[in-house]
Amino acid sequence: MSSLDLPQDPAPQQLRARAVLINLLSTGLDNGASGLSSVPGLLRQVLEEGSWQHFITMRDEEVRHDNFHAFITTPPLKGLGASEELVRRLVGRDTDLLDLIDRHMARAPGRPTASPRGGDTEGTVSNRHGSRPAGTTQAAGLRKLRKHAPHLLSQVTSGDLSVNKALIEAGLRERTVSVPVSRPDKTADVLRRHLSPDQLSALVALLARPCPEEE
Repeated sequence: MSSLDLPQDPAPQQLRARAVLINLLSTGLDNGASGLSSVPGLLRQVLEEGSWQHFITMRDEEVRHDNFHAFITTPPLKGLGASEELVRRLVGRDTDLLDLIDRHMARAPGRPTASPRGGDTEGTVSNRHGSRPAGTTQAAGLRKLRKHAPHLLSQVTSGDLSVNKALIEAGLRERTVSVPVSRPDKTADVLRRHLSPDQLSALVALLARPCPEEE
């Protein structure tokens, strides 16, 4: 069930159940690498059910968030008390989940100013100042695909295509190869495999030209 389709006022029992789920996720994030097995599944459930937007803590405090980044950084029990970087790192290479995170981030109007594990936040947690950071390279790539090449995004999230290959196919990233500069023969072999005859001819002509400082 998408968080966009959630009822306006879930029952208090459901709101308290959401807080239990959020507490489990917070504990998994606290455990770092040892929480790797539990974090992705819990995070997916929190996102898909929209639990982060509205819940009742064990202290009987009703909390609402309209900013997913604020939910991540707000101290427990009203948030995860973590960082976006940590969440993405523990998700790893699950591109489908990273895309889900990014879509919820994109809905947020801004970023909070409070730091993780900092002071408490009362009532509705929302901040409409600041801009969204670029995030990880993979997250930035997913954003580009969603905006400019949505037809390739489904292939990435299904695991049929890497983010890098999708960006290259969409013309959003230059194709690059690594060459061993200390071995000209190996460099030539690599370039022959990756360049067309016309490209090789153009490269030879460019290499034959004197360097700017020699002209």
